[in-house]
Amino acid sequence: MSENKLYLDIYEHLMTDILNRKYLYGEKLPTLNHLCEKYNVGRNTVRSALNLLETRGFIQNQRGAPAIVRFDINEMESQFMYKKSIYERKQAYEDLFQFLSWCMPDLIIELKKKTNKEELIHLAEKINTVYINKNKIYSQKEFVDKFYGIILEVIALFKNSLLDTLFRDIFHFIYLPIADDKQNLKFNQITQTISDALPKIAGFLLTKNDFVLKHSISLLLSTLSYTTLNYVDKIGSAVDQTEFIAFNWKSTRHLDLRYMQTLIKIILDINNKKYLTSLPSLQQLSENYQTSLRTVRKACDLLDEYHIIQKSNGLKSRIIIDEIHDPRILLSNKEVMSNIMLYKEALQILLILAKGLNKPVLSTCADDVLASFIQYQKQASNKMVLVHYIEFIFSNSNSTLYNIYLELNKSLAWNIYSDTLFDPNRIPYDFIKRNHQFLEALSLKKYNEINRYIDEILYIVENYIDQLLQAYDTTLSDS
Repeated sequence: MSENKLYLDIYEHLMTDILNRKYLYGEKLPTLNHLCEKYNVGRNTVRSALNLLETRGFIQNQRGAPAIVRFDINEMESQFMYKKSIYERKQAYEDLFQFLSWCMPDLIIELKKKTNKEELIHLAEKINTVYINKNKIYSQKEFVDKFYGIILEVIALFKNSLLDTLFRDIFHFIYLPIADDKQNLKFNQITQTISDALPKIAGFLLTKNDFVLKHSISLLLSTLSYTTLNYVDKIGSAVDQTEFIAFNWKSTRHLDLRYMQTLIKIILDINNKKYLTSLPSLQQLSENYQTSLRTVRKACDLLDEYHIIQKSNGLKSRIIIDEIHDPRILLSNKEVMSNIMLYKEALQILLILAKGLNKPVLSTCADDVLASFIQYQKQASNKMVLVHYIEFIFSNSNSTLYNIYLELNKSLAWNIYSDTLFDPNRIPYDFIKRNHQFLEALSLKKYNEINRYIDEILYIVENYIDQLLQAYDTTLSDS
């Protein structure tokens, strides 16, 4: 994403902080330098975001000092801005609640597999602290803060940085219509539903009854979604026609830097065999990716450092990734190992989410569309059938989920290393046979069999990358 577009994301994030009342009327925003560091962008980008906030009445900029918040929910003009800001996110709210209701149950079940009993007991006790009894009713904002805090603590147990940022950004985005003290939201209804469900969910965490646990979480999220979206519709009746905005998640901020974005695109094209033996000229790359020669040159310098290409003066850069046979080349580069870790995290998220998407997406997918996908995979005899299936399942869900997939796909680009070092022949697993069985399960919509295949692949890849990371730790110790 270019700097010209990035300032809009920063504007949206700061505006949401103000509407969430993180910064109150008359308070100062962080300094320009602090905001630049937080969002990892230049001063001009932050200034553009602040200027837009001032134009729309949220802040007052001050020369040489932090901006002051001028949004006051008690004023009529500010209330209108508040309602408009909520209503213009309506489609994104619908998509995100659909995402949560589809995928959160499978995330929790996956967490149970990876978490020891002591951690689950602690988590169950923490969940029960949110329970609202007859003697204590939290304010709505306090209640939602506690509720979301628990969910973020649950997500943190995955120890997956990409998953952490995804859920933090989701809750930052959908917080507004749920934690609204000033408006007439059915507070008792929503808190009663959640408070009734939480002790049951906490109890089911400690049992083997995963079916009931998943059902309880789905019911809770459905109720939360229904109540919230009803409120958003009610707000919409007081707002003029508006243009709906999308949920725009950034998996890792450094990928927004222009040269890193170009580098990722080049790697993805190498993975997809667009470039087989060498890259086009710098001038051609500049035209292909619609960026400057300077940006392309910087991206290629890094590709050379990562041993993906070999630059030659006055000649096209040669692709050398397939010539890497010695893992020590990779294990000596901290940045490369960090990227491989991102690949593992992105794959873990996508495979777990795919399990949540299987039934709702495949049950509504047109039979001819699914049949066409299966037939193509059989004819291609493609060993990467799961990679194509993940794209298929996300592209047939909703636009927000597909954008999340595209963002995670940036991190999947680093499988260029794992594919080189990963030798299926050393693993007692018949990929070809299981691919065929997987496609048969798809055609019959056998969801348990589909999920079992996904679990198998995730287990294999996670173990393989963990071995790489252990080798990296050993290399560090030896050096």
